Amino acid sequence: MGFDFRLPKITGHTDREQLVQIKSYLYQMVEQLNFAMNNFDTITTSAVERYVSKNSLLRENENVTVDAPATFNAIKSLIIKSADIVEAYYEEINKQLVGEYVAISDFGIFKESTESNISANSTSITENYTNIQELIDVMNNDIDSIETTLIDVNAYIRTGLLYTNDDGIPVYGLEIGQLNTVDEEEVFNKYARFTSDRLSFYDQNGTEVAYISDYKLYITHVEIKGTAIFGAFEINTTKGFRLKYVGRG
Repeated sequence: MGFDFRLPKITGHTDREQLVQIKSYLYQMVEQLNFAMNNFDTITTSAVERYVSKNSLLRENENVTVDAPATFNAIKSLIIKSADIVEAYYEEINKQLVGEYVAISDFGIFKESTESNISANSTSITENYTNIQELIDVMNNDIDSIETTLIDVNAYIRTGLLYTNDDGIPVYGLEIGQLNTVDEEEVFNKYARFTSDRLSFYDQNGTEVAYISDYKLYITHVEIKGTAIFGAFEINTTKGFRLKYVGRG
């Protein structure tokens, strides 16, 4: 429910007529303010209940038995969407470090350029690394000159807030990724993520290919080059394939 307060229209020709109009305007404003203040709690509660009910948080017989995280997220969303005042304050630190190494001989030139960019704020610290290696004007007895060979490595380490889960709860942890290119051709692109309850590995498409969580290892493909124990049995692949009973420890 909204309330529209407008300036009074003073159309009276005499002082008395103008005073009567101002008095009438003030009475109307007081009535609206009293109504708004007396019904503020009811209006707010009704809006929250409608929002909660819309998200299937009210149960039978009008008894409210709601899930705490879902209720929290519903009311949080309502507050943010209807907020008249929003205050936000962030501090951020940025630092860049560069390095260069050059070796020159009769066989050619080797150059390595390194750079790190570190940014930090109240939620995370991100470190970006670049390592570029070049072979320039390589000479030998068989080939007069070899074109520049370029290796470009880009890596990052991020700690702190990684994402927000489906319940709206922030998840903190560590993420490490690396992209390698040789002569502008991608040869490696993967990353890993470690949180308090999960260690995950991702391929170049962002697909989770393996993870460890809740005392279990989940993996797309398994290659055993030695031995593996499954309960009371041992699999040995050092000389072909052998299944052996080893008993329970």
